Amino acid sequence: MITRTWEDEANWNTPAEDADEKAKRLARAETLKWFAYHLKPPQPKIETAGAQVSVKAAIHRGLQYEYSVSSDLKNWANIEAVENEVGGAMEAPLPSGQEQAFFRMNYQPAPPPSDSAENAGFFRNYSEFVLP
Repeated sequence: MITRTWEDEANWNTPAEDADEKAKRLARAETLKWFAYHLKPPQPKIETAGAQVSVKAAIHRGLQYEYSVSSDLKNWANIEAVENEVGGAMEAPLPSGQEQAFFRMNYQPAPPPSDSAENAGFFRNYSEFVLP
């Protein structure tokens, strides 16, 4: 039987977490992000409350979401953008004063955390690898 253990979250990005554990944890997070992107597309729903109209959708950890609205399907205005680290839901209200509106939702995986301070020096560029 294979057992998999992870360093306690309190020890992430500290000297207690060795490089191998960190690499596995980050690779797992990137893999789960791509699975969510390809296997769980958002299902936006239009909701009304009186004169207020909004679009809502469940969102997944590690993905970036953006709602846009248009009155003519040609000119789009961004009304909400979220980079999600925890999952949950996203809601964007329709701008008032429009008789009709079209909503569009774009989503993509968030970039890997290679530029974050706690990962400084951990990721390498391809140019740093030398083949024998």
